[in-house]
Amino acid sequence: MPNRILLCGGGSSLDLLVKELEETDWYRELPFTRRPTVQHIQPEQVVGIVDKTGDVADHTFITAMGLLRVGLDTLAGQDPANSSGSVRQRMDRILRV
Repeated sequence: MPNRILLCGGGSSLDLLVKELEETDWYRELPFTRRPTVQHIQPEQVVGIVDKTGDVADHTFITAMGLLRVGLDTLAGQDPANSSGSVRQRMDRILRV
């Protein structure tokens, strides 16, 4: 299994969850080659989606950003003409459907 775990969404903000993942040996009975690192994924790590508003500041919006990315990829895969334009233009086309 990969040795890097990225947490996202509001539920991953639970302090006890992060503390337990960092401080206990929960991974020992799983096929990790070494202790995994656990951290929150940051908005700038989401490929292809950029927040120009500055409102997305932490991991709690990652789920929405990921769904946006899946929607864009799905639309682009269905019709090559839909893969052009800004993210906003592409989302406008998705929402019109």
